[in-house]
Amino acid sequence: MGETITTKEYIDDIYTQQKRTVLGLRGVFAHLFAVFQGLLKVLARIDTNFTVTSKASDEDGDFAELYMFKWTTLLIAPTTLLIVNLVGVVVGISYAINNGYQS
Repeated sequence: MGETITTKEYIDDIYTQQKRTVLGLRGVFAHLFAVFQGLLKVLARIDTNFTVTSKASDEDGDFAELYMFKWTTLLIAPTTLLIVNLVGVVVGISYAINNGYQS
């Protein structure tokens, strides 16, 4: 016979698998970035510099501007899509509640 799994065990298992996948992908992308950076340095003689900062809050420190949210025109399209999607979800849920599922 098959083994029975509770909903909590099932959700915990999915959560664990997703954590492993994310951790694995971080390592893969970190190595790909390192290879890309090395190729840029060797072939194109471009030195990619970036500032490594701590994750602690640095409100008035040297790197405070790195943590500030800056609105740019590039955020207009994704914000519009987000709002349209949220409105669509609300309309879909209200339609489903009012009319029910008819097959």
